[in-house]
Amino acid sequence: MALDNPSLQAALTRGDPSEREDAVDALGESKRLEAVSLLRVALEDADEDVREAAVEALANIDGDKAAQALAIALQDEDS
Repeated sequence: MALDNPSLQAALTRGDPSEREDAVDALGESKRLEAVSLLRVALEDADEDVREAAVEALANIDGDKAAQALAIALQDEDS
């Protein structure tokens, strides 16, 4: 999956939380380090399920950038 795919990036900004969650899941399944910047944005999504999916997606990606992004989730008010 190309991370520069316009339909994937568009899905991350759609009004439907389930579409955003599906896009986040796809990013996590890619396990590509390039997905981290997109997943960081999803960690601040208004929908709790999207944020939770972003945490799970980041957990699938190795590297310091992913770990640093996961640290953002520790600040989320919803456990």
